[in-house]
Amino acid sequence: NANIRIDKLKRKSHEKEVTIQNRLNSVSTGIQEALDSFKTKIDKENKDTKNKSRSLDSHIQNLSEKLDNYTTNLKNVESKVRDIDRKLNDMKDSLEDSIDKKIRRAIRKAREEGSVSDIMSAHGSIQGSSSRR
Repeated sequence: NANIRIDKLKRKSHEKEVTIQNRLNSVSTGIQEALDSFKTKIDKENKDTKNKSRSLDSHIQNLSEKLDNYTTNLKNVESKVRDIDRKLNDMKDSLEDSIDKKIRRAIRKAREEGSVSDIMSAHGSIQGSSSRR
């Protein structure tokens, strides 16, 4: 009788052990699946982040090249503007010299001829020629 009871208790104990072991295995499998899923998700996010980073690096490189081109173009334009400004100043100086020569020539001629009206008419023709330019 006691042996039967001991056998029953051993069987129940063994059944509980098997049940607990099955539950532990099930929980362990669930945890492992969750970890694998989480790792897969993290790996995918890392890959996406690397791709976005590469894309941003490429975009930054393109913008940097465009900025370099714009800077170079701006320097070229500035140089051309300086050249044009220099040429305009040279033309202005040349025109002023030419006008001064004409005025001096007209004054000299008027002095030689002794006529004030010649000076005025010479001055008017010079002003007219300079305003046409």
